[in-house]
Amino acid sequence: MLKMNLNPAIGYIKNLAEVHNDEGEWNRRGRTLNVILLAFIVLSIFGMLSNYGYQAGTLFEDESAWLTFVIIALSAISNITLYYINTYYSVKHAASAFLMILIALLFCADNPIETVWGRNMVPLAIPIVMAGLILNPNFSFLIAAIISIGSIVLAYLTQQSPNAFGVITYFALALISWLTTRNLETAIIDLNVVNKELDERVNLRTQELSYTNNLLEDERRLLEQRVSKRTSEITEMNAHLIQMSRIKDEFLASMSHELRTPLNAIIGYSEGIAEEAELIGTVDPIIVEDVEKIHKSGRHLLKIINDILDISKLEANQTTIHMNPIDLDLFIDKLLITIEPAVQKQNNALVIENECDDVYFVSDEFKLTQIMLNLLSNAAKFTFNGTIKLTIQEVGAHEIAFSISDTGVGIPEHAQEQIFLPFRQAENGQSRSFDGSGLGLAISSKLAAILSGSISVESAVGEGTTFSLIMPKQVVETKRAPNSEEVVLI
Repeated sequence: MLKMNLNPAIGYIKNLAEVHNDEGEWNRRGRTLNVILLAFIVLSIFGMLSNYGYQAGTLFEDESAWLTFVIIALSAISNITLYYINTYYSVKHAASAFLMILIALLFCADNPIETVWGRNMVPLAIPIVMAGLILNPNFSFLIAAIISIGSIVLAYLTQQSPNAFGVITYFALALISWLTTRNLETAIIDLNVVNKELDERVNLRTQELSYTNNLLEDERRLLEQRVSKRTSEITEMNAHLIQMSRIKDEFLASMSHELRTPLNAIIGYSEGIAEEAELIGTVDPIIVEDVEKIHKSGRHLLKIINDILDISKLEANQTTIHMNPIDLDLFIDKLLITIEPAVQKQNNALVIENECDDVYFVSDEFKLTQIMLNLLSNAAKFTFNGTIKLTIQEVGAHEIAFSISDTGVGIPEHAQEQIFLPFRQAENGQSRSFDGSGLGLAISSKLAAILSGSISVESAVGEGTTFSLIMPKQVVETKRAPNSEEVVLI
């Protein structure tokens, strides 16, 4: 707290000691002289006040007291004048005048005879020391010479022998002052050189940092402009892609609808021709075979178109969910009726393991059927003289797993992440020999996500594949089919 209170006073004194006319070493000497002058001014004022207070009752009846007061006042005035000259005009002239006045006051401060014989020798040493501080180290000898000459002249005027010891002492003090102040001057000069070098380095470093900061600021602005421009381009591109995706979805939906109508007619006519040929019995077998090929190709093309229509609806978020209780036993029976021809076509065996006999599963039956048929159809298509296994079991307290395993050709590891993308099939050297649009697994994955489920795959080439469909367990623990009020969503 005391240090904080003294800081303003110290700062004020430093401002008073500043010199505004000279620079370099003379500026430093001028500040030193100002400090000395300020101290003398304060002492003079204090002396005047003390003398005035002591003589206040006598009205300066004592001539010596009056003379003392006048001398102190003149000293204060002279010191103030020297302070002004030192601060605003010339340090050298102010310092020289101060030393001469100080020497004169010291010679007059004692009896001349006592002065000659050195009673005030110690006070007279003060100007010698000060000369090296406020003028130049060499001036210590000059001041010693002036004091010595003054002492010798005073000795002749008082008819006394000159004080040789005093003269020697004055020059010895001058020598000591010269050595001390010269070393001090040298140290200060070296320090100033170091300070100047440091200032130059700091200025150079500051310029470098300023230049670097300007470059960084330019780079930042340029980067902001690029980011802003790139962001604008990406925004426009995204808007364009969204528009193109919407146009694509609308086109696929429209074309799928337009294509399904004539395809259904082709399939219907081919079925009619085949039935009539079977009734008549006289139609050329080659014609019947061609009609069956037309019928088969039409149904295959219709399935592809239906897949395209499904994927376009899923991507456009135009799918509606209808949640209903599902009897898993009946659900499995319906799957077998549909999938058995495809399984038996390539001499495969189908194994069913249902560990959820007492569970009624709640989901969208149509979409769940579509997922299961896609997975089972894939297993049947890529398996020859093997086994396809469907396993249904509970996983934890809130999920049911549908696993379809086969002993087919398998899927390479690098292709297992791509098979859930639209129009992709695993490139295992054989997959391209199989029919398909490459949309079945993509549709199944999107449908599973819509139903809050997920599909994963594990496979090894030549050993088989296992697809796992994990669905949230929304069930009712009862053997009879529940109504909508009894459905519990977990």
